[in-house]
Amino acid sequence: MQICDHCFNDEEMQIAVRNESRQVGKCDACGQISHIIEAEFFQDFFEEVLSFFMPDENGIDVTHFIQQDWNMFLDFEVGKNILNYYFNSIHSTTNIFIMMKQ
Repeated sequence: MQICDHCFNDEEMQIAVRNESRQVGKCDACGQISHIIEAEFFQDFFEEVLSFFMPDENGIDVTHFIQQDWNMFLDFEVGKNILNYYFNSIHSTTNIFIMMKQ
């Protein structure tokens, strides 16, 4: 999945995408034409963030917590697209219903 600097509200993530990008193209997550990189670039970062949560099929979508607390993504749908890709491709699961660790 190709993601772009516009996928993120977080300025450091926007800068990281622009610095790492070697091409301009259409983003798979938000549809904008911009600097794009493979979503796997942020794998270590997302693993660190997700270490604060644990799977629970009765829990709340982790995208909700990340967007509410950190306003990381352009919007909820873009965040959900990126996190769905991350879970489906890297962790081979579609379960992104997670609750915060206690």
